[in-house]
Amino acid sequence: MNPVRVIALGWVAILCTATVRAAVVPSVEVSSETQFSPDITLTQTTGAWTDRREALEWTLAVSGATTSLDYLPVPEDIFGSAVTLNEPRISGLATLRYAVASSWTVLATAGAYHGFADYQSLWISEFYRQSFAGLPGLEDPDPRGAFGSAGVRWEYRTGTGFVESSIIRAHDVIAPGYDEVIDPDQGLVAVQPLRSELITLAWSTKFENVLTRRLRSQLEFRMAGQSETGLRLSGIGSLLYAPAEHWVLRGEAGYTTEAPEEVEGSTASRFRAGWGSLVADRRLGEHWWLSLSVRGYRDNGEIQDSISFSTSAPPLTAWQFAAGLRGVWDRHSFKISGGPYLTDYGAVDFSTLFFANLYRDRNFGVVQAAYRFEF
Repeated sequence: MNPVRVIALGWVAILCTATVRAAVVPSVEVSSETQFSPDITLTQTTGAWTDRREALEWTLAVSGATTSLDYLPVPEDIFGSAVTLNEPRISGLATLRYAVASSWTVLATAGAYHGFADYQSLWISEFYRQSFAGLPGLEDPDPRGAFGSAGVRWEYRTGTGFVESSIIRAHDVIAPGYDEVIDPDQGLVAVQPLRSELITLAWSTKFENVLTRRLRSQLEFRMAGQSETGLRLSGIGSLLYAPAEHWVLRGEAGYTTEAPEEVEGSTASRFRAGWGSLVADRRLGEHWWLSLSVRGYRDNGEIQDSISFSTSAPPLTAWQFAAGLRGVWDRHSFKISGGPYLTDYGAVDFSTLFFANLYRDRNFGVVQAAYRFEF
């Protein structure tokens, strides 16, 4: 996963957490998110249906997204030209939970998407398209992917202790990078596509415990390996605390590390990233909840092994602040929230010079809205 997206994805997950855990009756939910800056606008709208029949619970979701950006090459890119890009993405997700016994639940998830997963991939693909236009070997990008997971959840202490473990496999077709094909007499005559498919295998184990009437903890460990990359290890811990009748606090912290693939002569360094968040919810009367949140993320830059050219992102520090309002009436509930998302990249070096405009500091605005109806 590109580190730029860690905070945004985590923010969506927090927004949906209450809905997912409370999904014990048939319901439909529609949510929308917009992230925007002067030159980049991202949107996503999702519709989801959750139902339950005796021991089986399932959720089906469909999402439509758009990526719009003003591509601007650096002055040193003599082949580049400014252009506005607009790309759609569609995705679907299905999850199943089946209680095979009073304390055991089988879990399964499957999903697929078609389109660029993030704006960074679209920007880099356009760079290659402009740089090598008309050369043999250049392909029209068609990014897409599918994934699935299977796992179990064990309630080892009735109502207060849970452990969940899952295995995940994902297959992604990405817009490839290219190697130049040089003829001694004619110079650059063609390009050769590099890696265009990624296979990801991952395993996660999560522990949840109700420690007291007001305190709940969660601890998760993840291990993932991807085609031609090193092993990525992650740990995430969170606490949900209700200090008073109308207050709920949630804190989370995580750390991930990945070693570069072992290649003779490699100079790439280990990737490290850490993040944390704090969310406070305050009940306002019978129907309303107010929420305030802050999240921070920092890494040391994507792994790169190049002395002349690289698309890897430099070190990143990012902050997100949000305020939200949630209302609940009988079978209806909605939430609207928004705030700034600030990115601060380290300086690009000679090998990443062509992507200085991609990896420049940006101040995004983020607005989210969701509505749910229980039948």
